[in-house]
Amino acid sequence: MPITLHFDHADTVVADFTALVTPSTDPLTSVRYAGFVSVAAVCVYEMAIKEIFMNFAAKKHPLLGSITRETFERINGRVNYREIKDKYVPLFGTKYSKKFSEQIRKRSAEFLRLNGRDVISSYNNIVTWRNDFVHAANIPATATFAEVVRSYEDGKEVIKCLNSSMDR
Repeated sequence: MPITLHFDHADTVVADFTALVTPSTDPLTSVRYAGFVSVAAVCVYEMAIKEIFMNFAAKKHPLLGSITRETFERINGRVNYREIKDKYVPLFGTKYSKKFSEQIRKRSAEFLRLNGRDVISSYNNIVTWRNDFVHAANIPATATFAEVVRSYEDGKEVIKCLNSSMDR
């Protein structure tokens, strides 16, 4: 299945909440919606990350596929950029670490030039907002609903780079 299909669930959540958030929406309600968007976003990021690594490993060797499936079934929201870059990708070798670093560097620079935003910061913000919302019942106090949605969209670039990097 194409990795981008994982985004469909969160894209639907974003569309549903976007229809509810209007200029007259209570600001507290709006940021609560932003919290729910962050949860949906990290959920689909996590599913995509698991699939990327499990598919890669299964193509390499059935035993590696089995071990990888066991390992990645338990990541449960531990999908910040540093975890991916410094912990998960290196499990598969230096070749893929270098490939991911190079692809994310190029895409991040291009995205920053075109949009004025950093995809890695956007990605990490979504993960942080999700963790705060889920584990501490904190709503994203420093971000608007629109910023959370934009960060989710920007963060997809990290997943796309990971997917293209983990190609045999």
